Amino acid sequence: MKNFLKVSLVFAFVSILLLPQVAFAKVAIVDDGEFFTESEVRHLEGEFFDSQFNYYIQTLQSLNGKDIDQEAERLLDSVREQGFDAVILLSAKEREIYIDAMRGSKIDEVIRQHYGSNPYPTILEETFIPEAVNGNFAGGIDALISEVDGLILEKEPTPSPQIDKTEPHVSNPNISKQTNSPNSLVGVILILLIALVVGILFYLLKRIKVKRSLEELIERQKAMLARVLEPFNQASDRLKMSAGKTETMFKQLSDELLALLNRVKERESAIERLSVPYSGFAKFSASLRPFDEQSEHDEQQLGVLVTQLEQYLKTELETTRELEQLQKMLNQVEEKITELKANTSSSFQRFFEQVGAVSLQLKEAVALDESLDFLSANEKLPTLRQAVTKQESDLQILMEIVAEKGELPVRIDGTEREVKAFVEQEHLKLADEDPFAVMTEARTALIPLDQATRDGHVAEAKRLFDFIETKMKEAKARVETLVAYRDDTTSHHEMLTMNIRRYEKLEAAFSDEMTRLEQVYSDVHWNHLPKQFATLTELVANINKELPTVEEWLAEDVQQYKKAQKTMNGLLRDFATIEQLYEQCFQAFEQLENKKVALGAMIQNMRQRLDTLINDVRAHRLPLNQEELQYFQANVQSWNQLISMVPLNLERLDKEVTEGKAQLEQVSQEIALLIERKRQAERQWQDVQADFHTASRRYGGKVRMSSYRSRFRACEAQVNQLIQNGLYDDVRSEVQIARRLIDEMKKEHDQRVAEERMRAMAAAAALAASRRHSGGGGSSGGWGGGGHSGGGSSWGSGGGSSFGGHSGGGSKW
Repeated sequence: MKNFLKVSLVFAFVSILLLPQVAFAKVAIVDDGEFFTESEVRHLEGEFFDSQFNYYIQTLQSLNGKDIDQEAERLLDSVREQGFDAVILLSAKEREIYIDAMRGSKIDEVIRQHYGSNPYPTILEETFIPEAVNGNFAGGIDALISEVDGLILEKEPTPSPQIDKTEPHVSNPNISKQTNSPNSLVGVILILLIALVVGILFYLLKRIKVKRSLEELIERQKAMLARVLEPFNQASDRLKMSAGKTETMFKQLSDELLALLNRVKERESAIERLSVPYSGFAKFSASLRPFDEQSEHDEQQLGVLVTQLEQYLKTELETTRELEQLQKMLNQVEEKITELKANTSSSFQRFFEQVGAVSLQLKEAVALDESLDFLSANEKLPTLRQAVTKQESDLQILMEIVAEKGELPVRIDGTEREVKAFVEQEHLKLADEDPFAVMTEARTALIPLDQATRDGHVAEAKRLFDFIETKMKEAKARVETLVAYRDDTTSHHEMLTMNIRRYEKLEAAFSDEMTRLEQVYSDVHWNHLPKQFATLTELVANINKELPTVEEWLAEDVQQYKKAQKTMNGLLRDFATIEQLYEQCFQAFEQLENKKVALGAMIQNMRQRLDTLINDVRAHRLPLNQEELQYFQANVQSWNQLISMVPLNLERLDKEVTEGKAQLEQVSQEIALLIERKRQAERQWQDVQADFHTASRRYGGKVRMSSYRSRFRACEAQVNQLIQNGLYDDVRSEVQIARRLIDEMKKEHDQRVAEERMRAMAAAAALAASRRHSGGGGSSGGWGGGGHSGGGSSWGSGGGSSFGGHSGGGSKW
């Protein structure tokens, strides 16, 4: 009830305040041109919140070549429907301001009435421009809007207390107030009645909402009771028909459901004892929140318990079904092995024992399932599944062995005949290989294979069967490998016999090669070669020694093919080493000569590169230490002389040249960086020179240029000295000094222009004042900034504004 009274009183108070229907104006600022600070924006918006008109002020960085009057008209068209009476548009780059309003509007009439035929530029020149010249744009806007508000007050003056005797009717403001007093009282009473009705409706709706929340909470408990009852009954029924682990599981599930059921009943009773109060609805709603939270928690727990119950019931069905399937599979295995036993007169005793063990495990699981303990039965399923599957697989293997076992002796005899035929075809003596011994091993395994098969020992029978298959393949592979050894070794023997000759009797040629090396190059390049040549000679001798032995083993009456192949592999490795040693011993001089030519070309390139760098340093007058370049010159000359001297240590010279090339590259990069820094400094100064000359032409008519030119020439001399000394980074500070000179020149020019404009404005203001006092109309004229005025185009026929078009004007600062 207290809340109801509060709401009613507040509503009544607000209604009374709104009774006079006072409209508040506003100032909206979009400062894209960054004319104002945040505090200035807040000040303007707060200062003129209740101004006489609504103003939309927008600032821009640039007009981008567009006319400010057209932009202002478009802006007013876009915001006029939002209640704005005028727009004020400012542009930073063009230093222009423009105020635009609808022709014939109240603000337009007020400005035109007080400022004659060229009103907008005149009011800007008298209010905004003086502040804007000094950079106080917020102060200019403040002065402009305050001036317009002052014009409204002049247009609508307050009634005079004096009585004009010539007036036939006396107007008394107090009479009007007395006449309107009864109407105001009736309005207040009516608003109070409306506030009372609204408060009562608000109170009733609030109480209905709280009561509905209570009823929904009770219904939620009843629905949860119905949802809990069904799974609880299912769990209780299954508990009575369960045993072992299954009974324990259903007991736990039933207890949890019972506890949940009791909690819901107790919560339902507690909620039903509650009643909706006549006040304090928020506190009562807060007292219901714990019941909501408890209900949410119990609903989640119920979902978990129901899922568990459904999973248990599903597991029971799946367990029974899978046990039946496994029993069926095992029965089929027993039927097939029994049939196989009758057809082969074999006992398969071991296989029957394994089937019996699996059958016993399966019966135990079935007994558990039938005794209402399906969970214990389900735990045995993985082991049973694997065991039954293995029995099926073993049966399949046993049946395949039984079917193929009788063909093995015939296949062994056939393989042996094939081997004999191949031996005779290739004229093999089998001196170091006996494939028929392998065939004997295969025949020997036939008896244990038959016994393992009859006993039903599947793993052993499978091993012996695979052993026999492998031995038959091995016998054929052995004789085929012998022939491959023979053919490959024979081919390699012919190749070595022919190619080894070019590496014999090379002593004289090697002596000549050493003489050439000793005459031109230092011993570091060839002192290891005699040892390598000796190794080459030994390997050639060894190959010549072993080739006859290999040939003897390959003979038809010997046929030691395995020995010959093994020895030949070693000889082939020695021959590959001989080829490498020969290239090292007899190609050394040519390789050194090629390296010498490449090194000489590198020295010449470095010499040319060094000459280019020296020219660059001189051309650009770089402040570089000449001693370092002279050091490089001396080194290049020294290397050029050394490469022509004998004996030449090419490795040492190559190391020195390579290091020198890396150092020269580093110096080259330093010189390139200096040149780029110099060019950048020169470009910066050239840009400043161009800007200074442009500023001189633009502002020279208003300022004294002698001082600026003198100071600029001083900067120029300092820049030339810095560039000559290589202090390129310091040029930037002189560039900044020169740019400050340009800024000072512009500032002085603008100040002089502003002073001239202020004088012209003062004269124009005096002229306008004299005309107003004399009652003359006044004509348009010039002002310091060059004003703009215009009306804009019509809105079109049949719609739009009730006024004829735009009216506005602008100025520059």
